[in-house]
Amino acid sequence: MSARLKGVGMEDEFAVTAAFRDGCQVLTTSGELDIRTAPELHAALDRDIDGLPVIVDLTALTFIDSSGLHTLLRNHQDGRLAALVSAPDSNVQRVLDLVEAHKTIAIYDDLTTAIQSIPAQPQTA
Repeated sequence: MSARLKGVGMEDEFAVTAAFRDGCQVLTTSGELDIRTAPELHAALDRDIDGLPVIVDLTALTFIDSSGLHTLLRNHQDGRLAALVSAPDSNVQRVLDLVEAHKTIAIYDDLTTAIQSIPAQPQTA
């Protein structure tokens, strides 16, 4: 059994916020994405978004485990997730590199590039 020691503060508490930008829904994550918090991300990905492409921004994420990876990759496979944004030299990016996630889902270094790379979706009235 392994354990991770945490500091006194709440700096690693997981959060996910949704916003709309240029025809995409952007879910921005921060903190630690693990077995305890992955259901929260899954719920955010599962919300009705009127068919808009979804981009998950992982740049403020400090930790990701296999549960978090599974949530991201499963939601991409199910058609709910279009792309990821990850800080190039981050620990999260190293994990994504180790599992060769780029072979399954598009991963961008910044949100602007990710949004520009997603095909435009028709506007609904």
